Amino acid sequence: MVGEPEAIGRLGAVRGTGEAAGGLIRVTVDGTGDIIELDIEPRAIRLGSEDIAAAVREAFRAARSVAGQRAADAATEAADAVAELGAVGPELVRLGAEAERRLADFATVADQVSRRLDQFP
Repeated sequence: MVGEPEAIGRLGAVRGTGEAAGGLIRVTVDGTGDIIELDIEPRAIRLGSEDIAAAVREAFRAARSVAGQRAADAATEAADAVAELGAVGPELVRLGAEAERRLADFATVADQVSRRLDQFP
């Protein structure tokens, strides 16, 4: 099972970007919701501080939504991979037991051949 620090690291690798104010403001977050990048085009200054703040919040929400969806998709893919490995596990156990049985049969035959060879001068 994946440990908590490793899982957080994987979430940190997920990225989502959102835009607002006609692309003048862009926010990129990671899978934990931390802001990785905040880009404000110089032309955005014409919007005024309240509009800039609202646009940053809008871009942040959009970026967080994208990152959340990507994290959920990655978690689904990981769960599917684990399920596939779980299905393979019993088959590997069966194949291992079969290999052991065949090796035991081979050892028996080798022992019989060796005994027969010992009978010849």
